[in-house]
Amino acid sequence: MWTTPTAAAALLSGPERDSLAAIPGAGDQLQTILEQEIAAARGAILAGGGRLDQEGTLPEQIIPDVLAVVAWRYLLVFPALRALQTPERMSAYVDARATLRAIAQGGQKVELPAPGQALDLSAPRGAVQVVRRPRRSPF
Repeated sequence: MWTTPTAAAALLSGPERDSLAAIPGAGDQLQTILEQEIAAARGAILAGGGRLDQEGTLPEQIIPDVLAVVAWRYLLVFPALRALQTPERMSAYVDARATLRAIAQGGQKVELPAPGQALDLSAPRGAVQVVRRPRRSPF
């Protein structure tokens, strides 16, 4: 099943989230990092030959990986919080990056969207069309 991960689900405990939320602008940074990582994971799925469901969604099988990356990147925003940057969290980040790399290389597959839910990617996205002028003969 494909769902939309939320910032509240980032792999931080309740007290940690509450403490970090008290820092001005911290919640905005968490949401920004989450959106970046969702887009990166969707790009990895496409690069690996997979199909995408609706915008902003991910297959549930990789949501823990994406949240591990989000949590680690978020904690790095606050260098004074070294106590939260544990070896376990760093290991989860490294493992998650390896999983997403394998998906991008096509070595690991993800579940397909539900029938009728896959985005139609038959038209190129972000493509640039180059207009060429006809060659003129000097004669």
